[in-house]
Amino acid sequence: MSLRIVTSSWNVNGQQPREENLDEWLHLLEEHHENLADIYVIGIQEVPSDPASLVLDYYIRNDHWTSRLLLFLSTKGIVMVESARMMGMLLIVAVKPIHLPFLREIRSTYTKTSFYGLIGIKGAVSLRFDLYGESFCFINNHFTAGEKSIEYRNNNYHAVNSKTLFRNCEKQLINDHRYCINFGDFNYRIDDLDVNTVKKLIAENDFQTILDNDQLLKNKKEGKCFEDFNEQPINFSPTYKYDLNSSNFDSSLKQRTPAYTDRIFWREKTEEVLSMEQSMYLSHMAYETSDHKPISAEFVVQIPAMLSSTAVVEFKFEDSYIPWTSEEDGVCVFYVKGYQTSSWDWIGLYPIDFKSPQDYYTYEWSVSGVDETGEDGCMVLFDDVPDIPGYYIFGYWSRKLECILGLSEPFEVTPLSDPQEITVEAPAQEGENV
Repeated sequence: MSLRIVTSSWNVNGQQPREENLDEWLHLLEEHHENLADIYVIGIQEVPSDPASLVLDYYIRNDHWTSRLLLFLSTKGIVMVESARMMGMLLIVAVKPIHLPFLREIRSTYTKTSFYGLIGIKGAVSLRFDLYGESFCFINNHFTAGEKSIEYRNNNYHAVNSKTLFRNCEKQLINDHRYCINFGDFNYRIDDLDVNTVKKLIAENDFQTILDNDQLLKNKKEGKCFEDFNEQPINFSPTYKYDLNSSNFDSSLKQRTPAYTDRIFWREKTEEVLSMEQSMYLSHMAYETSDHKPISAEFVVQIPAMLSSTAVVEFKFEDSYIPWTSEEDGVCVFYVKGYQTSSWDWIGLYPIDFKSPQDYYTYEWSVSGVDETGEDGCMVLFDDVPDIPGYYIFGYWSRKLECILGLSEPFEVTPLSDPQEITVEAPAQEGENV
C-alpha cells in the first residue's frame, strides 16, 4: 500500500493569518476523506515572534498560525501529531487518525545557525517518527538572507544536516532516516541576471534560463549543498519577492531580483529500488499575505507493512453499554497485545473532530487490575459523560512510548436513557479503526 505526503511551506513575512481559505495551499480541497493525503507537513518561516507572544505561544496557547492551520486540518478530520517552533520557525505534522496507533518515537528538535549557533533567528525546526516500521524526518529551514551570502547558506545547510539531534530514539541524525523531506526558505538567489532580464524571462515562461543561474542548483551541482537530495523540476515563477497584498514583483527602491528562495527537497536512504517519488510541485500565486508565495509538494511512498499492521490496543463495544447516556457512567473495554500496560497510561475520550492527542474531552487512567498485560481485557469507567450528544472516540495513550496505541470506532453519546428519543447522524468511516 502507499502513503501520500503533502508538504507545504510559506515565509509569511511576520504577518498574522488572514481570514482566507488555506485549503488550496494545504491540499485539502477533496470533499471525501479517503481522497485526502495521509500525512501533512506544514512549515512556516517568519511567524510573528516578539518576546511577549513567544512566552504565551510556548506555554499557554497556540500561536495564531497554529490555531488557524489546525482549524483547516481538523475540519477535514486530520489530526496533529506534534508541532515544533524556534523563534519565527514553525513546523506542524498531522496525519489521518487511522495512522496514529502506528506512530512511534515521535521527536522534535531545533538547530540554531545564527551567530555561531547561539541565536535561533536562522536555522531549522525538525520532527521525526517511525510509521509502520519505517523512519521519516521532516526539516523546516530558514537560511541566511542576502544575495552574496552563498557560503553562509551552504554552511547553514551543513550545520543543520550534521548538528540536528533527536534524543532518546534509535535514529538520532537526519542521515539515519530512510525518508527525509527538507524544505523552507533557503534564501538562495539568482546570479548573473539583472532584475529586468529575470522579469522578462518570467513573462516568457522561460523558467529554465533563470534556474540555470540559480545559486542553490549551482552549488548543489558542485557538491556544496543538498548533494544527496532530489528536487522535481520547477515549472512556476519565482516565489520571492512580491509587494504585499499583490502579485507584483518588488517595486520598492531596492527592486530585488525575483528568486526561487522557497524550495522542497527529498531523499530516500536505500540500496534497493526507490519506494518514494514526488508527484507534484506547485506554487500558489493567489495568496498575497506575504512578500513570498507559498509552495507545496506531494509525495507517494510505498509501505507494504501497512497491509499487515494491527494496533497494539483494540477497543470492544457491546450493545448493553452503547450508546452512552449522561445518566450513568460510561463503560470502556479494551484488549492489549504485546505491550505491558501501566497505571500511568490513560484513555482519552475525544470528539470525532479532535485536533491532536491532547485535545480530549476527558480521560481516565488505564488501571489494569489483576490482568496486568491487558490481554484478557480491561474495563475503565468514565464518570464524566459529555452533556453534548454526538459521536466520540477512545484513544489509548502510552506514557512510556508517548504516543497513541489504539483508537476506537466512533460511538454515540446521548443525553437520554432511550436512544430512540434523539437521533444523531453517524459520521463517515474509513478503515476498521476510525
